[in-house]
Amino acid sequence: MLTNLKSLTFMFISFIAILSTFIYNFTPSAKYNIFSEDFETGEISKKCSGNCPLISTEYANSGQYSMKVHLDRNKSKVSYRTEIQEKSKATYGVDYWYEFSVYLPESYVADNIWEIVAQWHAVPDFNIGEDWRNPILSLHTTNGTWEILSFWDSKKNTFASGKREYSGSKVWSLGNYEINQWITWKFHVRWSHLEDGIIEVWKDGKKVLSHQGPNSFNDSIGPYFKIGLYKGWMEKEKTSKITQRTLYFDDITITKPL
Repeated sequence: MLTNLKSLTFMFISFIAILSTFIYNFTPSAKYNIFSEDFETGEISKKCSGNCPLISTEYANSGQYSMKVHLDRNKSKVSYRTEIQEKSKATYGVDYWYEFSVYLPESYVADNIWEIVAQWHAVPDFNIGEDWRNPILSLHTTNGTWEILSFWDSKKNTFASGKREYSGSKVWSLGNYEINQWITWKFHVRWSHLEDGIIEVWKDGKKVLSHQGPNSFNDSIGPYFKIGLYKGWMEKEKTSKITQRTLYFDDITITKPL
């Protein structure tokens, strides 16, 4: 009887060990939800940058509502920017997942002036003489194509020479953009100004970019996320084919491991 009990106990312990290994190896890592917005409350819940976007029922990736972004170069109070931003700042060396869906309507014709539809902005160390710089990572729809831009700097002060100078930058061209359909983007980023930085990007579930190396500035505070439209109309010397821009966003999430 005692032998049988020991045998059953051993089998139970072995089963638990095998089950634990299975769960560890095959269950996706738990993630902490930093930000999630599907706009189904009918309101914009985040801080606006420039003009505030609107809630719309014209198009939706899920549910009934989406965020409508509209700029009129001649009539908008801020002619070049309409975004929302997440107030929390990322931590360097931590893996973050950013996901969102974007819809470009038929009116979204190609234009030669640059435009950013999602960006990650660094916070300058003003106390040592830094000022605002290019986004460290951004998704563009410039001139009819999808582009991703990355800037990085290993120096503690990007303005140490008296002017803005980066350690490096890179542009990835991802082909012509699509209109009249929802496109879902997923970014996996480990922010770092060192070689352990990671940028991975999926477009509608297909991996389109994989990069390892520096991807941020050497700042005291980590970057934050902005989404909407930032259009280069403030550069008055540049000509544009259009005076209005409208697009839509839905199902925005930011997560990181627990």
